Amino acid sequence: MEIAGKVKTLSIYLYVGAKVAETDDWCFKEKNGCASDYQLGRTDCYQGFGISYWNGEDAERLKADLRKVYAMRGGREDLWEMVPLTIMRKNYHVEIRKCLKSDIIEIDNFMELIAADPSYAHYPGYEEFNGLQSNG
Repeated sequence: MEIAGKVKTLSIYLYVGAKVAETDDWCFKEKNGCASDYQLGRTDCYQGFGISYWNGEDAERLKADLRKVYAMRGGREDLWEMVPLTIMRKNYHVEIRKCLKSDIIEIDNFMELIAADPSYAHYPGYEEFNGLQSNG
């Protein structure tokens, strides 16, 4: 969108990030309140957690850019986050929503979900899942 001769940049909160001394995970630096220099591993940075917030207009722009990038040779090898943070960054103004590492719980499977929230132990079908885990 063009406003008074200027291309509108998008403002999003992408990648809730926690300030860390060092990480071997995906991370970024802060420049004027925005995420920059997205890469895997570094020191004195923000570790990204993959949590993002988008308004409808921004989501439509991201959807179009994802389609463009994924249609490029090798584009399907890129993480979706690479699109607004590196590949198509000229289309985005990515703000950091800061948090603490302790604010985030990584849940990789159903058993970890139950450990974090025992109410899922009564989820329909849990008995089958639990039986598979016990027999595996």
